[in-house]
Amino acid sequence: MAASSIPDSFLQKPTEELLFLVQHPELYHPSLVAEAGRELRRRGRACRPPYPGGHCCPRVCLP
Repeated sequence: MAASSIPDSFLQKPTEELLFLVQHPELYHPSLVAEAGRELRRRGRACRPPYPGGHCCPRVCLP
């Protein structure tokens, strides 16, 4: 997958899928987790507290 297509694909993902990505960073490449976090923030879903690498603590993503 081209790097330029990653953000477009994240625009199409449901919020629940993005939350799963950031809540399970051990299962995915760090760049995918970071992009999911950026998209969640763009949608107004804040993840706190951030850990090094840009992912959230599991089950701490807030509406």
